[in-house]
Amino acid sequence: PTARQVIGVSVDSYQVSGVLANLDGALVARHVADLEGAQEQDALDVLRQVINALIAQLDAPLLCLGVGVPGVVDAEQGIVRSSPHLLWRELPLSERLQEAYGAPVYTANSTELAAMAQYTYDTDETVRNLVTILINHNIEIGIALGGAVYHHGSDIGCLRLDPATGEGSLEAYLTAPAIKRRAQELAQQFPGSVLAGSSLSYLDMRRAEQLGDEAARQLYDELGSHLARVCAWVIALLRPDHITIAGPVKTLGEPLIERVRAQVASLLPLDSAGQVSYSLADSASLSAVGAVANALQRELGIW
Repeated sequence: PTARQVIGVSVDSYQVSGVLANLDGALVARHVADLEGAQEQDALDVLRQVINALIAQLDAPLLCLGVGVPGVVDAEQGIVRSSPHLLWRELPLSERLQEAYGAPVYTANSTELAAMAQYTYDTDETVRNLVTILINHNIEIGIALGGAVYHHGSDIGCLRLDPATGEGSLEAYLTAPAIKRRAQELAQQFPGSVLAGSSLSYLDMRRAEQLGDEAARQLYDELGSHLARVCAWVIALLRPDHITIAGPVKTLGEPLIERVRAQVASLLPLDSAGQVSYSLADSASLSAVGAVANALQRELGIW
């Protein structure tokens, strides 16, 4: 497993995360670089900086590279069809990187790769159907059913919670900016709330909930309700054994999962809702590891 090595890289709204791995998936090194708002060519430059940093740590010849990108990705062609937050459109990313590094490059949607990483490395043998819901500046879904990853993961943020009542899109309630905005609104409704302040983080929200802050509890209840409806859609359509909620929102912790689980139970029959387990995960590292798994599968046929 040490005769060759593989690089896996994931791009999200905030940073580029990369890992260097042996052929058995064992991680050898990691490297992370902040995007700091970089888009277009600047974002591509940051991606190459991370790859270069990992190449400098190679202990064996480079076999191939895997890359995860948010948005619509043609995995067969290695083309980023649309990644709005990076302002990438019709970008032949695999071709560009292959020319730069002289090794095969396999590009896919980052949420698909997160699901692939979990299925390959993080779940027990009883989990055959897994769905990853990634929440960041957008909302994406990745699916692994019966051991196969479906390369159709994409942004679902435009879906409306309830068109009949005029409720807005998922992006209006669940993305990072929307959650922070709602926390600030609730802080104004509950004077003295710990959530008051402009530099609010997910860790601040979690601490406030632990302290019994009413605004924080209301925020958790609302997020749990919104996420439960997404999970209920997923369960009704796909019947997964496990759902992972990934992204920086993982910092909100187990109290969020408890609310989601309870709300899903009120929306679906017990024989559907009760069969599903839940977890929280860091999307950046998951997607990078998934990029390694995808590259190994595409290059060597192993997974």
